[in-house]
Amino acid sequence: MSKILLIDDNADNLISLSATLKDLIHTSTILTAKSGPEGLKIASAEMPDVIILDIRMPGMDGYEVLGLLKANVKTKVIPVILLTANYTDIKSKVRGLEAGADAFLSKPIDKNELIAQVKVMQRIKKAEDILRKDNILLETVAKNSSMKFDFTQRKYQNVFDNNIAGILETTFDGEIINCNTALAKMFGFKNIEEVFEHKTIPFYKHISDREKIISSLKKDNELINYEVELVDKNGKTVDALIRCFNINNQSVLSFLIDITDIKRLQEQQHQYEHIVSSSTDMIALLDKNFTYLASNSAYLEAFGKTSEELIGATLEDVFGKEIFDTVIKPNALRCLSGEVINYQEWFNFPIRGKSYMDVGYFPYKDKKNKIKGFVVNARDITEHKKTEDALKESEQHYRDLFNNINDLICIHDLEGKILSMNPAAERDIGYKISEVLNRNLSELLAPEVRSQFNDYLIKIKKEGKAKGLMLIQTRTGEKRIWEYDNSIVKTEGKGQFISGVARDVTDVKEAEKAMQESEERYRSLFEDSLTGVYLSSFDGELLDCNDAFIKMFGYVSKEELKRVPTNQYYENKNDRNIFLKEIKEKGALVNYVEKLKRKDGSFIWTLQNVRQLNNRIQGTVVDISADIESRNALIEAKEKAEEANKLKSNFLANMSHELRTPMVGIIGFIEILEEEIEKPDLKEYASFIHEAGNRLMETLNLILNLTKIEAEKINIELSRIDIIRNIKKIMSIFDKMADRKNIYLRFESDIKKFETETDEKMFNQIISNLVNNAVKYTDKGGVAVSVNKIKNDTYLEIKVKDTGIGIPKDKQELIWEDFRQVSEGETRIYEGTGLGLTITNNFVHKLDGNIKLESELGKGSTFTLLLPIRTKSISVKTKEPAFDFNKTTDTPKIKDTQEKLKTLLYVEDDKISLEVIPLFLKGCYNVECVKKGEAGIEKAKKKIYDGILMDINLHTRMDGVQAAEKIKEMEEYKEVPIIAVTAYAMVGDRDKFLETGFTNYISKPFSKNDIIELLNKTIKEKN
Repeated sequence: MSKILLIDDNADNLISLSATLKDLIHTSTILTAKSGPEGLKIASAEMPDVIILDIRMPGMDGYEVLGLLKANVKTKVIPVILLTANYTDIKSKVRGLEAGADAFLSKPIDKNELIAQVKVMQRIKKAEDILRKDNILLETVAKNSSMKFDFTQRKYQNVFDNNIAGILETTFDGEIINCNTALAKMFGFKNIEEVFEHKTIPFYKHISDREKIISSLKKDNELINYEVELVDKNGKTVDALIRCFNINNQSVLSFLIDITDIKRLQEQQHQYEHIVSSSTDMIALLDKNFTYLASNSAYLEAFGKTSEELIGATLEDVFGKEIFDTVIKPNALRCLSGEVINYQEWFNFPIRGKSYMDVGYFPYKDKKNKIKGFVVNARDITEHKKTEDALKESEQHYRDLFNNINDLICIHDLEGKILSMNPAAERDIGYKISEVLNRNLSELLAPEVRSQFNDYLIKIKKEGKAKGLMLIQTRTGEKRIWEYDNSIVKTEGKGQFISGVARDVTDVKEAEKAMQESEERYRSLFEDSLTGVYLSSFDGELLDCNDAFIKMFGYVSKEELKRVPTNQYYENKNDRNIFLKEIKEKGALVNYVEKLKRKDGSFIWTLQNVRQLNNRIQGTVVDISADIESRNALIEAKEKAEEANKLKSNFLANMSHELRTPMVGIIGFIEILEEEIEKPDLKEYASFIHEAGNRLMETLNLILNLTKIEAEKINIELSRIDIIRNIKKIMSIFDKMADRKNIYLRFESDIKKFETETDEKMFNQIISNLVNNAVKYTDKGGVAVSVNKIKNDTYLEIKVKDTGIGIPKDKQELIWEDFRQVSEGETRIYEGTGLGLTITNNFVHKLDGNIKLESELGKGSTFTLLLPIRTKSISVKTKEPAFDFNKTTDTPKIKDTQEKLKTLLYVEDDKISLEVIPLFLKGCYNVECVKKGEAGIEKAKKKIYDGILMDINLHTRMDGVQAAEKIKEMEEYKEVPIIAVTAYAMVGDRDKFLETGFTNYISKPFSKNDIIELLNKTIKEKN
């Protein structure tokens, strides 16, 4: 009696399987084990003919048990059938085959398949047992050549004749030596003799299989359980399990078992599994308790689960109690009663999301037609549902459109009878829909055109569509022009009808008529105007123009002018591209000035007003050459006047310095003489000289006051502006100028927007002047304007950089000093020269800014403008006058000799001043003098002075400002007062020197009282 071992941790499964096997295979003994270790123990002890092994078990799973069974020499020969959780679980099967499984069964287990698999495995086991016994004898016979032939022959023949497996012996070259009856039957031969008619083996379907077997035998002497495809004598494929032995390297002994039926069964199972697994429908099998028994891949993917996670779970576990109770369970119960169920419902899947499903429930019955559960087949019809809903919505939209559209929609038959009309009929022609239905459409036409309706019907029947105008008469008798667009519609089963849309165009037609009359009037103005008028394409083709335009350019006729390409009007052909670009961007150009060429080659200046019209250019042209010439003459005159004004300003600035410096000696010494001379007549003479000096200073002050008045004519008016926007706007003015010269003009800054308070007019003029000069003196390359914030975001740095002609190194200082009017004479080595301050420099300083130049001849120039960033209004300070030597003050008392005098350092290059100042301060301060800034710095390093008097123009490479800055850098001089002593007394001088770090300022000439009073006040405040 055969033995079957069941290994499964589920007691219910063991009971169910045991009952089935006992019921259908009466001759077998059923053994059971609830765990892997228990199963291994029973298998080794009982050596069953078949083992049915569940994969999913706690502790030691089926794969581990299978591996141990096949690793054991004793149990490895037992066929093992694995139970899988899902018939689509390909990974489990592959893993099982690799571990040595012989077959598979999927849950829920089909009884017929179960019995077939078990019986096949029993036959294989029985055959292999016989083979093993016979093999022992055969191997002994083959290997023991000392045995007597008769005994060997008798035993050998007995094994051959009684073996259920096919046995074949051949040479290594394939020549048949012997075979048994089972082999002859396996390959369709009547008897063994018929096999021997073939000298060599004809059985291999693929000769490569024989080559592999021979190669393996030569290496290992034995080949066990090799599956191979063979062919019987009729050409039919025979699947065989073969075991071969190398007999003393002389012959090959093979044992073959026909497994064709098993392979066919496995292939059928695989095909079935593939069909189900490949389905995009979600398929699952459930029992009466709504528990999952099996599912396909689509079902698992929708829920993001593995077969192990799903099998054994319930519908309520997966869908939730609410959906299960309200939707699934009622339908499932009907199905379990024998009814096929179909319904549609929205389900929310973890992976697919919300989907509209077409669900079918089908009863699952056994062979006795008893319902054991049900099959679920669910198809995703979300897109179909959306399409259906969209169609319904579209139909509703159409109804809404039909009822609410402003146009009149009419449907009539092929003879004109009105079948349908929308509510617009009542609004536009005054008829209710009920009044026009079944009437002929021609009745709604004006009486004088009704005869034309038949022509309309003939046309639309012939061509399938018709469009045009018709004259309608409303219910009130008013006649209106209607535009219609109709076509024939063909339907299945309902024949043909005509559908159309119509709208009242009476107002449009009247407007068109008015437009036509207007165009005629325009044409008259166009032809008779004294201003040139033209119409052209963007490609340059002249489409139309008037006589004034023709005459303006010196041509005889419009035809002659049309033959001239538009770009020939331009001296620089790139100007045409600039013109086209601007009109495309702006749509219209107002007062656009261009220099254009006439037929004779001469040029005229034109003022154009142009607009883009229907992808064409329409414009008017006026010759303004005379105006331009007049303007140029005025500009030239203005420039000459400005140059004269600059010369005057320079003269005044230079005179300020040249007159004030010697006046220090004149007035200073005369003051000392007045104090020292005791003889009355000589004292009177000194007084006369002092008076004359004062008169000279008054005259100088009058001249300087004139420059102050001129400077004060321009008041600072603050407003908040966007610096970036203003710069870009100003630069755009010079785009044409740059384009004509074929140079670039670009703005470079990471700052998109920056607001500050300043005088917008002054700022705009500064930028305009710098950009204008840069473009004007640049012929190659271009101009770049950049903006950055520096000095802890307290200053705005604007650079205007060009690649123009540049400025020679030896002239840069001169130009620069004149450019900075207030500093024109501060470091001046070449006295009496200079060109004066420009408007730009004046404005920069009025805005408390600064400007500098970097240039190289032939490589271009860079002007750097520094302007303070203000969030509040600029405080326009009242200019404090320089100390006036005519001011009456009490003479400061000379300090007591017992009181220690403070020591001053005086840096001055004028020898007269070096004599006067110490005399002025005698008895009040000790004064040490040096002539150069460098010497002053060295003195300061060696000694700490109580104060420093610093002349500005030292006539050396280092001026007083630079020297003062160097001294201020010394830690011990951070708080020591430094007073600027200078002959510069122009507008803004005092503020400038104070801003550069000086503690105070006094302009030459000054009185003894002035200097002593200033020193006493300044040093006292610092101390």
